Amino acid sequence: MAGQVCANKIENTDGNFTTIQYVSSPASTVITDTVGRQVTINYASGNPSNVTYKDSNGALQTISFAYGSFPATASFTYPQQKPNAHPPVLVQPPSGGSNPLLSSVTLSTLRQYTFDYSDGYGNLTKITYPTGGYTSYVYTNFRHQET
Repeated sequence: MAGQVCANKIENTDGNFTTIQYVSSPASTVITDTVGRQVTINYASGNPSNVTYKDSNGALQTISFAYGSFPATASFTYPQQKPNAHPPVLVQPPSGGSNPLLSSVTLSTLRQYTFDYSDGYGNLTKITYPTGGYTSYVYTNFRHQET
């Protein structure tokens, strides 16, 4: 977290607090509440790789995150501007083909959620649940009509 200002304690009006400790090697964040319960977030390549905590029985639990490269193949065109109009805000499309995105979350029970981004824009298109069920997302463009 070099160069960033980050909170290290959050306290409410009743005196309950959460402390946040940033560790550089290995890269992790340790979050501790008023009664001493801890959650540790470990990082790899700048992304969370897993979260560890103790459950209500004191057993250590781990939630793991995996990332995949999904193709960014979409092309972008900008609308023609009217004379004397403000210049458009240019959004750069992803360059170089792919971007790492969350591909799965695996719970301590080995139940897994998977994520798909197959629309070429990097939008989430499907979540598959451990039961085999899924939710799909479809995106569309709406053309702005000036009046």
